[in-house]
Amino acid sequence: MKKLIWILPVVIAGILSTTVLYNVSSRELSNPKEQIYGNLQFIEDMYIKNLDFKERRLAISKIDEIFALLNKMGAQPAAPTVMTDSPFYNLLKEMKTTRKYEEQLNVFHKYSRKYYFNAAQFNSLVNTITFSSDKISFIRNNISLISTKEELLQFMSIVDKHIQDDIFKRDHTTSLFDKRK
Repeated sequence: MKKLIWILPVVIAGILSTTVLYNVSSRELSNPKEQIYGNLQFIEDMYIKNLDFKERRLAISKIDEIFALLNKMGAQPAAPTVMTDSPFYNLLKEMKTTRKYEEQLNVFHKYSRKYYFNAAQFNSLVNTITFSSDKISFIRNNISLISTKEELLQFMSIVDKHIQDDIFKRDHTTSLFDKRK
């Protein structure tokens, strides 16, 4: 509950703030309601994940209430801009040629300041990373950059298929080398 007490002033300040977060200029979001949506999304992505389960549920329900109220007022959230093919292929090329994970993150963050990603793009980026632990870290820290809930679900199904394939390969390989059969 203590964490929730400090997050509520942040939510209110974010809503009332005239500064647009997520590195979006005021020219891109000329509508104050769009600024509110952007600020709420920033708060949800940056702070709510740090709350415990009960506090997170309460904070998310409050943010959902605010979104519902804004929708009743006729506001529509700005659709996130998904990275187009040309900059995406440049990003992918740079990430493939960069070997160290930290350097790959720097390249990724350079490109991801303005864009969101669809499921296929995000999966391609994850596949450029060598080690599984780095892949998991990358997904955890950047999954909020997937453009929509539908794309997020699609990405999760891709991950699930990879996990099932890995389990099948491991089980099949184990049975090939099992001398008892």
